[in-house]
Amino acid sequence: MEKWLYVMMIKKGKTYNKVTKAVIERHVENLRKLDAEGKIALCGPFKGYPGVAGMVIFKTADYGGSRSFVQAGASRGRGLCGIHACSAASG
Repeated sequence: MEKWLYVMMIKKGKTYNKVTKAVIERHVENLRKLDAEGKIALCGPFKGYPGVAGMVIFKTADYGGSRSFVQAGASRGRGLCGIHACSAASG
């Protein structure tokens, strides 16, 4: 059975540079909450990757679960978020 991971890429859009410290704090608080609930496999910012701020890999059974996490996030609208399904190697 093929396993899928759901990856959210946070792109640097037009409003990204207008992000305030308060927005970042809410974003990090939300990620910590999701992590404490066991809903994040891996997340973090990118350094030196033009156009993309970071990513989150969710622990969900389907795309809809990942989408609900993104919609509940405090930082939505500050960056362009795309969720992508990624086939995971088993082993």
